[in-house]
Amino acid sequence: MVATVKEKQTDGQTYQRVHAVLQSVQVGARAQQDIEPIVTLDKDGKPVTDPSNNGVAGRPTDTTAKPDAHTVTLALRPDDVQTLLSWDALGDITLTLRRFGEGDTTPIQDLVVPILQ
Repeated sequence: MVATVKEKQTDGQTYQRVHAVLQSVQVGARAQQDIEPIVTLDKDGKPVTDPSNNGVAGRPTDTTAKPDAHTVTLALRPDDVQTLLSWDALGDITLTLRRFGEGDTTPIQDLVVPILQ
């Protein structure tokens, strides 16, 4: 998730800050439809680990685009909720998605650009 915040600095110039708030957050539902992960089981009924998916769950193949969706349900820890709400109070939050199974977090520097008036 990315936050965009307008801020005025000591030089009097207004800037737009883009900040990566949270990374690798699990999406539980979109437009209030559950997203059920697919789990492959071995002959003994145990989950098969798939390193390409960062674990045992695979992406469902029957997903459809929901361009009019306005809600997502996220699996967040309490401290993630506090972080998200703090940034939301300062500006706008945008949900950005990346390829399924890509779970690594990458340090991302804030982008700060002047707002021309």
